[in-house]
Amino acid sequence: MASFSAESEQGMINLGMELSSKMGLGDVVFLAGELGAGKTTLVKGVLRGMGYDGLVVSPTYTLVESYILPAGQVNHFDLYRLETARELEMIGFREMLGPGSLCLFEWP
Repeated sequence: MASFSAESEQGMINLGMELSSKMGLGDVVFLAGELGAGKTTLVKGVLRGMGYDGLVVSPTYTLVESYILPAGQVNHFDLYRLETARELEMIGFREMLGPGSLCLFEWP
């Protein structure tokens, strides 16, 4: 497991942009960190690095936010509020996994 940090919001975006070149469709990435550590900001950088320039929002309350890119789909999950594996099944995460999507999971 790799560990990364940044000193500022822009630094986290830049880190995400750099890491995006190492990620691809079909990958599953777990993001761990305290509340407010910048996980969503990192995802914003990943999406920017993949060419997405729209609004990026935290999936804290929606549990998943999906972004459509020319190459495929990026799914950003926040599992912080889930209490059981059944809840994960209910949001349809299995359908979002696969060779046509990059899945980023915020993990407590």
